[in-house]
Amino acid sequence: MDYDDILLKTIAALENGKGERSLGSFTHLLVDEFQDINPLQYRLIRLWKRNSGSLFCIGDANQSIYGFRGASAECFAHLASDYPDCLQVTLQENYRSTPEILGCAQPVVHSQALASNQPSGSKVQLVRTSSARSEGIYIAHEIIHMMGGIDMLGAHGAKKRAHMQSKAFSFSDIALLYRTHRQAAELEYCLQKEGIPYVVLGREDYLSDAEVQRALAFFRLLCTPQNLLALSSSLLAAGCSHEQITFIRQRYQDADHYLEALAQELRAQAESSSALLQFSQLLEHFLPLFSRTAPQVLLEDWAAQQGIEKNACFERLLCAASAYKDLPSFLSNLTLGQEADIRRSGSRAYPLDAVTLSTLHGAKGLEFEAVFLCGLNKGILPLQNIGNNDLGEERRLLYVGMTRAKTSLHLSYYAEPSPLLSELPAAFFEADTAADRKKILGKQLSLFDA
Repeated sequence: MDYDDILLKTIAALENGKGERSLGSFTHLLVDEFQDINPLQYRLIRLWKRNSGSLFCIGDANQSIYGFRGASAECFAHLASDYPDCLQVTLQENYRSTPEILGCAQPVVHSQALASNQPSGSKVQLVRTSSARSEGIYIAHEIIHMMGGIDMLGAHGAKKRAHMQSKAFSFSDIALLYRTHRQAAELEYCLQKEGIPYVVLGREDYLSDAEVQRALAFFRLLCTPQNLLALSSSLLAAGCSHEQITFIRQRYQDADHYLEALAQELRAQAESSSALLQFSQLLEHFLPLFSRTAPQVLLEDWAAQQGIEKNACFERLLCAASAYKDLPSFLSNLTLGQEADIRRSGSRAYPLDAVTLSTLHGAKGLEFEAVFLCGLNKGILPLQNIGNNDLGEERRLLYVGMTRAKTSLHLSYYAEPSPLLSELPAAFFEADTAADRKKILGKQLSLFDA
C-alpha cells in the first residue's frame, strides 16, 4: 500500500459513511501550499469540509510546479466554484526580493500582482558564457568575489561590479539552481577546483546504483528487522534462493531479535555457499555497531568489507551520510524526506557553511541572499519537447527559481538562450558576456584546464 492507496481508502471510507466519527473532533481545516494538491487530495478536502466548521487554504498559483505529481494550478478555480461564498484575501507585498528581482520575475508568469517592500538593489545579471565549463568557472569566481575575495580574474572588471554588492556574503547565503540534476556535474567540478564548500539537495541518480541499494537494504534491515522487503533484498544479494528467502521470512517474521539467530543459522548452512557465510559474518559484525556508530563510519566499514573501490555513486552516498549522526535518521530522510531535507556534501567532511546546489523543484520554499540560475538554455528550460499544457508550469518553475533570491540574482546560459529570457524587462537587468579565463590570465595562471 502506497500513499495514493491510503488516500483512496480514506475517501472510500468517508464516502461510505464509515469515517464520519473521526471527523467529529475537527472544527477547522487548514490547507497549506494549496497549489500543490492533486485532484485526489482535493476530493478528500471536500469530504472533510462536509462536516467541518471552516476551511482555510493558503497558496500561490504562480508556484504550482508539481504537475508531474498530479498537482494543478486549477485548484483555485475549483475552490471558488465549489465554495462561491468563500472570502479571498490577496497578499500584495513581497517581503523577500528587491524590486529589480521581482520586476524581472513577474512578467515570466504574466503577473504584476506583487510589489516589493524591500529597498532598491542591484539589477539582475544576465550572463552569456561559451560552454557549461566556462559557466561553472564564471559562477565560481563570482562566489569568490561575493565572499570578499578578489583573485586576478576578479580584479578584471571589479570596478564595474563594485556597485552590485554592499557586503560580503557567507557561503550559506548563496545557491546555485538548475533544471535537472545532470547539470550539477560541471558546477561541482568548478567549485571543487576553487575549494568552495557546497552541499547538493535532493534525491540523485547515485541512489539507484546497485552497490548503494545493496548497502542501504542491509542497514535498513538492521534498523527495522520487520522490514520484509529489506530482508528479501539482502538475502537475495547474499545468494539465497527464493525458496530459502520464503522459508526464512515465514520462520522469523514474527520473532523478536531474530537477526542474531538468523546469522547463526546462515553460518550453519554456509558450507554450500560462500555468499551465505559472508552475509552471516556481516550480520555478526554490524549488529553490535549499527546503533552506536555514525552512518558514514558504518558505510566506510561496509565498503571495506565488500571491497568497494572507485565507485563514484558509493562515494556520493558517503558524502551524504556525513551530515547525520545516527543511522535511523539518515535512512529515514533518504526514504521520506523532502528534496530540501536530503543533503550531500561535496566531500566526506560535512561543511557547516556551504553553497547550496539544487534543482529548481528542490529549492521551492527556500530563500538565499544570492541565487545563480544556471544553464538557462533553449531545450533545458523549457525542457525540449515539452507539451503546450506544461509550458505554463515551466514558466512558473523559472519564476520560483528567480524569487528564491533576496538581493542578488544571476541568470546564465551558454549556446542558445531560453526563449523565456527574451521576456525579461530590460529596465531590470544587465546583459553581459563572461570573459574567457585564459584570455585574461594566460594559461600559466589558470586554475582550470578547459
